[in-house]
Amino acid sequence: RSHALKRQSAEAAEGLASFAEKRPAAWAKPKS
Repeated sequence: RSHALKRQSAEAAEGLASFAEKRPAAWAKPKS
């Protein structure tokens, strides 16, 4: 359970970082 929370928070952090840098997140699928 704690692993899932850590993974979720890591994805959320990456999402916020990518949004702040105006770039796609590392886990985001490239739009083709």
